[in-house]
Amino acid sequence: MHTETRDVEAAVRYALPALNLRPDQFLLDHGFLARAQRSGEPRSNALNGVTGLFVFVGSRSITDPEADTQGLATEALTSLSSETRAVCQHLVVSWPAPDDRVFAAAFNVSSDGTAGSLLGSSWSPGHVAGAHDRRIEVGR
Repeated sequence: MHTETRDVEAAVRYALPALNLRPDQFLLDHGFLARAQRSGEPRSNALNGVTGLFVFVGSRSITDPEADTQGLATEALTSLSSETRAVCQHLVVSWPAPDDRVFAAAFNVSSDGTAGSLLGSSWSPGHVAGAHDRRIEVGR
């Protein structure tokens, strides 16, 4: 499996409108994905200061993204320091599947540091007001 930075960025851009963030302004730092994949650990990046975070959790065997999206959000939040988790208000989690599709999901984060319900996603932009109801599968 080979995940490209452009595929992760594309997936995340579909989820960002759910957090009222502009998709066209999301770019990963050069080498972010390579460092994340080498480490084998979830890796975070700021979306909008420290209150909005993107976490790449790495490859997962999940081919149905809705199967354990909440669990991936919990894993992403757990990977953050307690200080970072305490100020995080919005979260986007991304992961590649074994078939090279890349998914992203957006959540609000409660004051106790837990993920709320799914707000938007790369596979179902219909979760976002005004978006077309269609499945998006990046990386095919």
